[in-house]
Amino acid sequence: MGVMLGMRVPGAKDRGICWAFVGKPNEVAAFNKDRKKSTAELAKQLKTPAGATFLASCPTDNQIGTCESAVGLLVDYYSPTFTVDTARKHCDGSQMGTWIE
Repeated sequence: MGVMLGMRVPGAKDRGICWAFVGKPNEVAAFNKDRKKSTAELAKQLKTPAGATFLASCPTDNQIGTCESAVGLLVDYYSPTFTVDTARKHCDGSQMGTWIE
């Protein structure tokens, strides 16, 4: 699996989180052929909130862990918004996921 792109949303409830969209190597290669178009299509499908920022990948500074969500996204958590304990609770609850690091 590889990362196609990361997304951050400025809303207060989502501060401290970056969603990483992942895919198999061939899916990542197809996405990267026209990143601008692929990103726009993905944003439309997701009904992306206003102010969302797309990144080449999620940052690693202050990252405290990752959750694999029920829909297959990797959700990275960051301090100081989250501690390891609050991130795990968020992962288990609202992301319905599995804490992987």
